[in-house]
Amino acid sequence: MTEHCLSYFTNVVGDSGVPQFLFLERLEGFAQVILQNYRLDPRDCMMIFSHSGINGVVIDMALETKKRGLTVIGLTSLEHTNSVQPRHSSGKRLCEIADIVIDTCVPAGDAMIEIPGLREKVGPGSTFGFVTAVNAINCEVARLLAERGQPPLVNISHNLVSPEEAEAQMRRVWQAYIERVKDRV
Repeated sequence: MTEHCLSYFTNVVGDSGVPQFLFLERLEGFAQVILQNYRLDPRDCMMIFSHSGINGVVIDMALETKKRGLTVIGLTSLEHTNSVQPRHSSGKRLCEIADIVIDTCVPAGDAMIEIPGLREKVGPGSTFGFVTAVNAINCEVARLLAERGQPPLVNISHNLVSPEEAEAQMRRVWQAYIERVKDRV
């Protein structure tokens, strides 16, 4: 699941600009509205990404998915989250709710690069931390599934084979995926 208004930071002003994002990320109750669009199962897990781990929608998502029996994996900066007060009415942080916590090891404030003559640091590290963690998890899950004789569905790079082969492989993978989840969609 990706909630675009909480994930893509392309507009500073105007449609989906920073003011809307700041409002929505702190809005308690928004996670419950988002979850109305999905059928979750206790066999699922929920990975929640939040550098600070303190805002309303993130905490609501963690609390609500745990209430539904899912395992919650929280990816956050422990340095940052432990240096600020939670903003949720529960008084909790993501790292206090999640069943599994992955520390991105990104410093408080997210920015990492000092530039001479500039007071503020630049270069956020949270995206790199999140992507690195997810790729490592994907590789380990693929290894474990293959080891158990249940290999994961993998789309090959369409640039390694002919367009026809790539399309045929994609269709096989998606058909197999649909078969696996048809009772839940």
